[in-house]
Amino acid sequence: MLENRAIQITPVIPSQYQYISDCVFILLILILTWAIYKFIVNRQQVGNILIKLPIRGQGIVIFAYIILIINIIFPFFDIEKLFNYPIENLTRLMFSIYLSLRLLMNNPPSIRDKGILTAGGLAKWRKIYYYKWITNTMKPNEHILIISTGTFFWNIWRLTIHNKQKNNVDSLLQEYLVFDK
Repeated sequence: MLENRAIQITPVIPSQYQYISDCVFILLILILTWAIYKFIVNRQQVGNILIKLPIRGQGIVIFAYIILIINIIFPFFDIEKLFNYPIENLTRLMFSIYLSLRLLMNNPPSIRDKGILTAGGLAKWRKIYYYKWITNTMKPNEHILIISTGTFFWNIWRLTIHNKQKNNVDSLLQEYLVFDK
């Protein structure tokens, strides 16, 4: 008697999990669509380049390329899953598009007339609360510019600046930034 009841319950559980999974993937599709839209719109409104800054490290870019390749190639190993779960595959495609955009449009950091553009986004001049200079102890010919756009740790940006660019960058910062005293 107990075995029959267990057989009746088990087919319902996978369909419930599939429904929850589809809902989560649809939510991810909406979030990724919004992120792609915001990324493209923000990249078009960054202004003209005033000074190009050196690229700090490429480790995250290499990691992102590896994730992108795995994300595109992985579904072809399981053909059944490729065609039976269209929402999951659409989410994977949207994530690949977003990652591709981030990698292809990953310009070196630069100071622009509307703010400071890094891989993390655009720090608009009016949103920068303070900045300070630190000498890089590992490379004495470089300075690190620390910029804060908020009160949380993710609002602190670090940019590597060569000694020969420091005076130009500092004069632009003093020109564009107006702090309330």
